[in-house]
Amino acid sequence: MIYGIQNEVKQTKNKSVDIAFYDIEKMFDSLWTDDTINDICDVVEDIDDKISLMHEANKESFVAVNTPFGRTERIKVKDVEMQGSVLAPIKASVHMDKIGKTSLENRENLYFYKNTIGIPPLEMIDDVASISECGVESIKSYVYINSAIEMKKLPLNVKKCKKLHIGSNNRSCPDLKAHEKIIHVTDKEKYLGDQISSSCDNKLNIKDRKGKGIGIVSQIMTLLDDICLGEYYFEAAIRLREAYLVNGILFNSEIWYDLKETDIRELEEIDETLLRRILNAHSPGHSYRNLFRFTQILPKYSN
Repeated sequence: MIYGIQNEVKQTKNKSVDIAFYDIEKMFDSLWTDDTINDICDVVEDIDDKISLMHEANKESFVAVNTPFGRTERIKVKDVEMQGSVLAPIKASVHMDKIGKTSLENRENLYFYKNTIGIPPLEMIDDVASISECGVESIKSYVYINSAIEMKKLPLNVKKCKKLHIGSNNRSCPDLKAHEKIIHVTDKEKYLGDQISSSCDNKLNIKDRKGKGIGIVSQIMTLLDDICLGEYYFEAAIRLREAYLVNGILFNSEIWYDLKETDIRELEEIDETLLRRILNAHSPGHSYRNLFRFTQILPKYSN
């Protein structure tokens, strides 16, 4: 959705958008257990004794720490969500999702994509992304986010909170705050594994995926060299390519806008490097397309 909004702003003159990224500090340690259970009750149709059990599970915990000198004595910790538990991420997600749901129910603090679809603040466990038109709307948005988070008794990590401005320059572009402190303005921010930039291009994502791909190629070749696969060598290599390399560098790429041929070619170069090493075909006479014919696989990057 963020990429779609970027593309909309890029194609519209005299329009600007502020995206504010908020980070909750020590999310699981800060969760208010009573309010969290109330939020879960709001989304569960049939409330039974399991909800009570979830609540009581974190009322008191006895915690010890393993150190190089042995295990410490156990101490009693009250009303703290155990981060390593199975339910902790679910509880945190439901708890934070309440912010966006409240916006949708009240039809407030929404960004209207193409003046039609209302986009509420986006939450993912301990991250919140708030999208609003630059100006008065962005002030309303940050006031709402701050008040909602403070009502949940959650602290913000001000150092990790960022503001990203997209579109034309606006003289009335306001400073956004987290706990009364002005947050830093940046031209790029990593959100859910992708780089969001004010330039609205894919250069940073391509650069990240290339670096990741080089590491994956080395790991695949190390596996192939260390394991005796015999006649299954090429089959195993292609399976590793599909499962590891292709998924690693193309993840989420279907939502990128305005991909250029040069961008696609940069990703292809990583795949070409792996195929040449698998086939030991380093001669320039073996074209990239011929490598696909030799391995009988289909290219994933372009038609």
